[in-house]
Amino acid sequence: MEQNDLAQLAEDIKKKIEQTEKLLAKVKKFPDYGISEDDNILEIEEYNESLGLQKNLLRGRKELKRALKAIKRNRYGTCESCRTSINPERLKIYPTATLCVKCKSVQAKRKPWLQMLWHR
Repeated sequence: MEQNDLAQLAEDIKKKIEQTEKLLAKVKKFPDYGISEDDNILEIEEYNESLGLQKNLLRGRKELKRALKAIKRNRYGTCESCRTSINPERLKIYPTATLCVKCKSVQAKRKPWLQMLWHR
């Protein structure tokens, strides 16, 4: 990947991190609809729904920060497992990819339990 492309990608990632943090700030707030039992039930239901969203946002932010760190260290686009280049088409679709398709496939086959934990 060209330096200009990497610089633009780094800026895009920084913007996505900022957007994610703004969303996290909104999601973290516990809703307060009132003091009636119905209001309390509604608050709890909404909060439970927001926990899943919060978890996904936190994971996404972590992946974005990891990609940004890889760009700064000139390691972006290199598979963390086998150290080969990650296909540029894969990076276009999934810019936070840290593994090439082959290594990701091997990881998924070896550790299906890890995938289940990751997506909880």
